[in-house]
Amino acid sequence: MTFFEKAKSYGAIFILALLTACSAWDNFITYFNTFYNAEKAFDEGMEIIRKSKPDKFKFKQDKIPSGAKKPFKVVIKNLSDILQHHPKSKYVDESLLMLGKVFYLQGDFPKAERKFKELLAKKNSDFYLENLYWLGKTELQLRKFETGLKRLRLVEEKADKAEEYELRDKAYIAEIAFFIYRDLKDEAIIKAKKLFELTEDEQLKAELAYNIGKLYKEQENYKKAAKWFATVIDYDPDFETEFRSKIEYAKMLRELGDYEKSEKLLLSLKDEDKFNDYQDEIEVELGKLYFEMGNLSDAFYEFSLVDSVYAKQPAGGEAKFMLGNIMDRIYHNYDSAYVYYGAVRKSNADKEIKNETKKRIKTLDSYFRASKNQRNFSKQYLYATDSAAFIRDSIEYEEYKLLNEQELNRIDSLQKADSTDAITERQRGQRKSEENPELLQNLTIEERLALMKKKEREEAKKKKKPERPKLPADSLKNKLAETYLIKGNLFFSELDVPDSAKIYYEKIINDFDTTRYDANAYYNLAMYYYAVADTARADSLLKIIYEDYPFSQFAEAAAMKLGLVKHEAKNDPAEKVYLKAEKYLDEENYDSCMTVLRRIPPEFPESQFAPKAIYTLGWIFENVYDIPDSAIFYYKQLTENYKTTEYARAVNQKVKFYEAEQKRIVEAEKAREDSLAALVKAQTEEKASKLLTEKKDSTRTNIKDSLSVKPDSLITPKDSAKTGAMKQGK
Repeated sequence: MTFFEKAKSYGAIFILALLTACSAWDNFITYFNTFYNAEKAFDEGMEIIRKSKPDKFKFKQDKIPSGAKKPFKVVIKNLSDILQHHPKSKYVDESLLMLGKVFYLQGDFPKAERKFKELLAKKNSDFYLENLYWLGKTELQLRKFETGLKRLRLVEEKADKAEEYELRDKAYIAEIAFFIYRDLKDEAIIKAKKLFELTEDEQLKAELAYNIGKLYKEQENYKKAAKWFATVIDYDPDFETEFRSKIEYAKMLRELGDYEKSEKLLLSLKDEDKFNDYQDEIEVELGKLYFEMGNLSDAFYEFSLVDSVYAKQPAGGEAKFMLGNIMDRIYHNYDSAYVYYGAVRKSNADKEIKNETKKRIKTLDSYFRASKNQRNFSKQYLYATDSAAFIRDSIEYEEYKLLNEQELNRIDSLQKADSTDAITERQRGQRKSEENPELLQNLTIEERLALMKKKEREEAKKKKKPERPKLPADSLKNKLAETYLIKGNLFFSELDVPDSAKIYYEKIINDFDTTRYDANAYYNLAMYYYAVADTARADSLLKIIYEDYPFSQFAEAAAMKLGLVKHEAKNDPAEKVYLKAEKYLDEENYDSCMTVLRRIPPEFPESQFAPKAIYTLGWIFENVYDIPDSAIFYYKQLTENYKTTEYARAVNQKVKFYEAEQKRIVEAEKAREDSLAALVKAQTEEKASKLLTEKKDSTRTNIKDSLSVKPDSLITPKDSAKTGAMKQGK
């Protein structure tokens, strides 16, 4: 080799060494200047998230804690700098992965997907499997379900072969969380059981057992749920999972009727010092257990205890709800129940309990409104049919009024005699607390109940001046019958007191000679007798409808029930469409459900599924979306186009009440507008009067001024000449 050849060879080696040294130096600088800081900030942010204890089986990504936002900003800034200025650095792959994770945790899934796909495009990356796991999770969040699941299953398979068990377990958990979110309980259980067998992580086994128990509970398979909740303690659960599994196990024992074992477990949890922070939940479950056992005194004690000691906790709200339930469903003390339910709405109870409370308050509002109407119409009907009753009540009222005035004068004179500040202040405070709604909110439930009872007693003592009825007796009779029907329906279907419903249906038939609601009362009374298995009496009532009310909307239904009208069974093409909608309804996919339901009435107007579809549309708007206007739109279609169906009967009272309420609102608005118009008119007239006065004053002034000017008849010839000269410009 010549000298020049040697020199050339050594030069190439030197350049190569120099390039290698430069690359190493670049990696060194990149690490200490940027990647090290990014990695440190990332670990800091992840630690904050871990401390918040996110549910690993929850699919929807929660917002990151506020404390993690600042370190993640540092991560994004530094890693973006690496990708821009050091694209050849060995930290590029890890930077892409870390950036993608941060974007995912922040809920920015499109950006996360771009970073994970950039890394996926790089061949032989050390982070291939972990990146694939995060990409699969991201695609599921972006609703790319098929692709996302394929990627996760590939990770499960490859990670298992590579003995990367932690990553394999994470992929399984992501898939289970997705199935739970999509309400695919069977698939979630199968996947969770498979991971339970595969994993050697004792804490994860405990979490899986707990979640499998929850899934079986949601399926109302309480026996299997109990088995899995009981299994949790055999592994290594964290503190929270241990308590949750034990309390759920106690609930399942209650559902299975093993009250003794359930009580024993709950009392043992109550006695364990380590569960002191959960005493409110334990007491509530004990109350529910005693309630289920029929031991109402102990149940009431437990709920009252939680309500007073843990009022601000979610369990306090649940205790109020259960106290309301006891008053409502057991004792039928609707006034007291209403007070408890009202307190639930202002508590920290779970959303599900608050929604249930809201529905119950609506029902009780309807009951109170009907009871008030019943009192008013009963009195008015009495006066319309018995003039002596009006005279008698008028005399009694005048006597009451005279005695009341005498009593008030006596109290007034006593108060003037006793002028101590203490009594005056106490009376003032009492009056203030009774009149101010905000102060009422600060009272305990017991104080509110006592105040309510006091007001009831005071109202009962008061007499109202009798008024002669404005409607004729027939109209009042029908209004009273309608009120009986409303109360009967409330007792039968909402308040679940069928015997009271029977009384009101019978009152329509027995208290009046005839009303427009007779056929309806007979039909509903027949349904009551079917419910109590007295078929003979039910059939006899339906026969009365069929024979005596042949043109009523209930005649056809009665005939069908009695078998007097043959209904030809035929294949209904609307059934298949409706079943598809029902499947969407079960999946809580309401948009798709409603799209399918809207097809049925125009395409199959004669089908029995047409009114059912309309009713379901109204039901979704009322109970899912809480949009009453839209619900009534569909309910009115039933009452107008499908009058004789059970669906129309079910919503008839709702439509009537809604229309009456709308009419009241319109009338109130019109009255308000008329009042404003009258006010504006009065102000306009006042202003016009003022202007007229000012104008008159101005006119008087002008007249006065004009008197100082000589009229034409008094102008002298000399003045006239001057005027003519001025006109000529001379």
